[in-house]
Amino acid sequence: SDDQTITVTVTDDDGGSADQSATVTINNVAPALDPLVLSDAVIDEGDSVTLSGTFTDPGLPDTHTVTIGWGNGTTTLTTAGPNPAGTALTDLGGGLWSFSAANVYADDDPTGTPSDDQTITVTVTDDDGGSAVESATVTVNNLAPLVAPLVLSTSSLSDDGNVTLTGNFTDVGLLDSHSVVVTWGDGSSTEVTTLVDLGGGNWQFTADHEYSLTGTMVDSYLIEATVIDDDTGSGSAAATIGVNNVAPRLETVELSAAEISEGDSVTLSGTFSDVGLLNAHTITIEWGGGGPGQADEGTTTITTAGPNPAGATFVDLGGGRWSFTAPHVYADDNPTSTPSDSYTLVITVTDDQGGSASAVETLSVSNVAPLLDPLVLSDSVITEGGTVTLSGTFADPGLPDTHE
Repeated sequence: SDDQTITVTVTDDDGGSADQSATVTINNVAPALDPLVLSDAVIDEGDSVTLSGTFTDPGLPDTHTVTIGWGNGTTTLTTAGPNPAGTALTDLGGGLWSFSAANVYADDDPTGTPSDDQTITVTVTDDDGGSAVESATVTVNNLAPLVAPLVLSTSSLSDDGNVTLTGNFTDVGLLDSHSVVVTWGDGSSTEVTTLVDLGGGNWQFTADHEYSLTGTMVDSYLIEATVIDDDTGSGSAAATIGVNNVAPRLETVELSAAEISEGDSVTLSGTFSDVGLLNAHTITIEWGGGGPGQADEGTTTITTAGPNPAGATFVDLGGGRWSFTAPHVYADDNPTSTPSDSYTLVITVTDDQGGSASAVETLSVSNVAPLLDPLVLSDSVITEGGTVTLSGTFADPGLPDTHE
């Protein structure tokens, strides 16, 4: 309020005068603010809302300040101006004013919710300190991130191999934070810790994974990347990769001797490699025989897991290479009636996905003639008509041999 002094002077035509004064107090009247109007009561994060309103003030000469608190910032309009771009404060005459302003909500806030209410408060203040306040509420919805199709460094792998995944996503919630989880389809997952901000709500991520086969020649895996923002919104994209088994490779196979005698043993040794470092392996050695007149010499089996036959070895040399050895005794050269016979050995290494490699070796087994010890007579001198008894012993390492 302000005091105003009123002075009255009365003057006659001869120049005489008299003065008298009085004081009146004039109280300010605060502006009256009408209900606020929003262009939308519900918007998505990243969108804008326009607020408009009117107020009246009987103090026509008054100047005014309009302060709009958006909840994520403030806009101020004044009678004198200049005012921010896109805003308006207009004198409609007779003490009536209108105003409008827009605001972008980059995020629904606080975090951890799918939508949030923002209270918009408008305060109109005149130059005498009078003010009026009105408020309105806008609901801001979170928008889930949008994940683009995934890009794989390869669509198929050979055996236990690595793949690199590259993904991109967009989120109109520029203030959102994000987490990315990749499930590889084999029971494992990766939480991506590094995201690259490409600007404008665009993001990129990468992840690496090593696959191993699970018992088949070819496996197919569904890879899925899920992006979750800090307001529970999520988006996903998927891709498929095939993993093909590569069979092991026999590098060397050799016998301790190319020719042996019946009753002797031979040792077979070899090495093999496999790019599938996690594969398990089985080695079978068929010692030959089984044809007409030739007894089957049987099979020796050596495995990664073991236990393995006495005298056999299976050694991991590292880097996808292994060595193995196995002994075998040939009790006889077969078939019969021959001084020596040939045996064909088949060596096969098989991985746990069914991939295999084989090699063949040939061994000659020679007959060993029986060894006859000195003969023994019951009598060294007899008379005619008498009987003498002869006895003797012989040895033959060919235990299955028959003799006459």
